[in-house]
Amino acid sequence: LSPRRGKLSAFTDTPLLGEREGPAQREGEGARAVLPVKAHALRLGLRRSTGLKEEDGERLVAARGAGGRFRDPRDLWRRVGLSIAALEVLARGDAFRSMGLDRRQAAWAVRALGPEPLPLFAAADPEAAERRAAEAQALLPDMRIGEHVVEDYVSLSLSLKQHPAALLRDGLAAAGFAPAERLGRLRHGQRIAVAGLVLVRQRPGSAKGVIFITLEDESGVANLVVMPPVFEAFRREVLGARLLGASGRVERPRGNGSEVIHLKIDRLYNLSDRLADLTAEDPPRRDKQVVPQREGHADAAFDGHIARADEIRRPTADHRAEKWPRARSFR
Repeated sequence: LSPRRGKLSAFTDTPLLGEREGPAQREGEGARAVLPVKAHALRLGLRRSTGLKEEDGERLVAARGAGGRFRDPRDLWRRVGLSIAALEVLARGDAFRSMGLDRRQAAWAVRALGPEPLPLFAAADPEAAERRAAEAQALLPDMRIGEHVVEDYVSLSLSLKQHPAALLRDGLAAAGFAPAERLGRLRHGQRIAVAGLVLVRQRPGSAKGVIFITLEDESGVANLVVMPPVFEAFRREVLGARLLGASGRVERPRGNGSEVIHLKIDRLYNLSDRLADLTAEDPPRRDKQVVPQREGHADAAFDGHIARADEIRRPTADHRAEKWPRARSFR
C-alpha cells in the first residue's frame, strides 16, 4: 500500500477484483466505494499489475462500485469493456482468484472470450457458444506453488504466496546456508553463511570503495559489507547474481545506539541457477556442501581465491591479436 498525504491512495489500495467479506470504508481524498477486507489481510492494488493502464483500473473500480462484484471473466469483460489484452494482464497477475480461478484457469477463460457472433452466423452454428463455454471450462493441471511465485514476480515484482528462498530452503541448508534470522543470535565475530535474493547493491562515494548489499530470504534481511579486495575477487557474483550466497563474520555495533547487524563478507556464491528449480517438474537434488567445511577456522577467509584479489583480471576472454610467426619463403 502506498501512503499519500498521510492516507491511503484511492487507487493503490484497491484489491484487484475484491471479495465481499467484512466491509471497511476508505478514507482520504477520492474515496468512492466501500472496500471489502479480511482480518489480517494484505491485498495488492491494481497498480502492481505490470502492463495494466491506470484508466483501465479506474474503469474496473467504478464498474465494481456501481454493479457489485464480478461473477466471472465474461461478466467483467461485458460490464467494464476492457480489452482482451487488459484481461490477460489481470490473469497473469492472479487477479481472478476471488472467482475461484488461478492464473492458468483465468488465462484460459479470457482466451475463450470473443465478440458475440452475428445473428446470421449464430443461426448457422447454434452450438458455437456452447463449444466456447466448454473450452473455457477445460480441466487444466494445477500450477505448482513455485510456478505461482515466479509468475508473481514477473507480473507484480513480489509474491505474497511464498518467498523463493523458503521453497529452496532444503537445498540451501544442505549447502551450508542459514536463514538470515539467525544473525540476531550470533555474537560479534562469529562466522555464518546466508543466502537470499539481492534487494539492493550500493557503493556510496564516501565509503572508499566499500559495497553494501541487502539480501532477503523468508526470515528477514541480511546487510552485507563487501570490502574492495573481496569485490575484486568476486566481481561477477556481486554484479550478476540474483540469488546470492555469502559467508563472513558478524559485526555488531558497539555503543553507538544502532541495532543494525552487518556481515563482513569474505566469500560470495552465485546461486542464481537454483531459481530454475522453482518451476522444474523434477528439480535436481542439491545436497552438496557449498560452503567450505572449515569456514569456522580463523584462516579460512585467506584462501587462494581472495589472497590473489589484487591481481588484474579480465572479465572476458582475451581478444588481443595473437602474434603470428614470420612467413617462410620457399624461393
